[in-house]
Amino acid sequence: MKFTIIIPTYNDAKTLPDTLNSVLNLNYSNWELLISDDGSTDNTKNIVADFIKKNPNQNIKYFYEENKDQLNAILNVINYITGDYVYILHSDDLICQNALNEAASILSKSPELDALITNYELINSENQKIGFCKPRKYRQSKSILPLTLLWLGRNLYVDVAFHKTSTFKDKVKNNYLLWNTPFWLDNNSLLNVQNAFFCSFKYRISPENYINNEIGKLNVINGELRTATNLMAYYSIPLYACQYYLFRIFNKLHLEYQPFYFNHETKNKAKILKFIIKKRYTKEEYTHNLFLNNLFLFYQNKNPRSISLPSISSEEFIYYGKDMRKFNKALLNNELSSLYLNILNEMAKGFNKIIVPNEDTYHKALIIIKFLCLYPFVTLEINPQ
Repeated sequence: MKFTIIIPTYNDAKTLPDTLNSVLNLNYSNWELLISDDGSTDNTKNIVADFIKKNPNQNIKYFYEENKDQLNAILNVINYITGDYVYILHSDDLICQNALNEAASILSKSPELDALITNYELINSENQKIGFCKPRKYRQSKSILPLTLLWLGRNLYVDVAFHKTSTFKDKVKNNYLLWNTPFWLDNNSLLNVQNAFFCSFKYRISPENYINNEIGKLNVINGELRTATNLMAYYSIPLYACQYYLFRIFNKLHLEYQPFYFNHETKNKAKILKFIIKKRYTKEEYTHNLFLNNLFLFYQNKNPRSISLPSISSEEFIYYGKDMRKFNKALLNNELSSLYLNILNEMAKGFNKIIVPNEDTYHKALIIIKFLCLYPFVTLEINPQ
């Protein structure tokens, strides 16, 4: 069984050598390593070149592209995967020495699995163990989808997994890499995933972690809001806030929580959306963010009106979930295009239909409303006039 390890990296020259050496120390030989440099401006390129030079007999490839953020870095190497299973290792983390042996032992007996999720250790800047994490038990239950909505659209499990390559390219690419939603959530159905009780990686806790800066926090909530609003089309959770706190209590007691829900569209979307946003932002913070504030107003106003879009130029950049960093930088620097600014301003008034002049604009508008977390509550109509 061959494993492809992908290391997306950006300006992690300080921790990258330890990450690379953890791969060399694996007690398993049949692996390839794809290092995807997301436009690093530090010493990353030289570190990797030196690493490859010192290990000429290892199957290591290096790729570089301009900075487009982590998900794009992974997508940049997806066509070079030759392993049976794919494992993403972040460049400030370490892979455990027996990880591939343990995974191969399980996956060889269960070829039907789409992915395998594992436990992991927490380490500090000096690589010292400071904790241990055991993801909740994965269940292919019909209650998992409303439970994900109750959990603020956040990932109930973990992002890191051993992925079957065919599933990774066919499904994980679309839900996780393109749209920044949980890898196991595939068009409101669940992939076939299993827990394993060994540690596969060591996660570094650091002030430089992704979530600890403004752009990182915006990137994370973009995916969470997309997940939550999609699920609101199918599920309604009464007493949302009460059930959320009950779920947290059950979590702390390591008990399974069965949410009370209905299989129909959520009616009080704005109230739940505000609850989700306020778990990461103060009112002052989110009301000064054009996207977050106007997204809340869109669902609050529920205005049944139509807006029109002109034909969208081929030069217009169309954002997917993977491009959230680019969008958020443009948003914070007041550099968004007039197209996106106009739609954001219309969101504050509310609308439920977009009229477009042609099929090309239709497809682009569909991506836009998915990115802005308006899908599936806005319909599109082609009107050449």
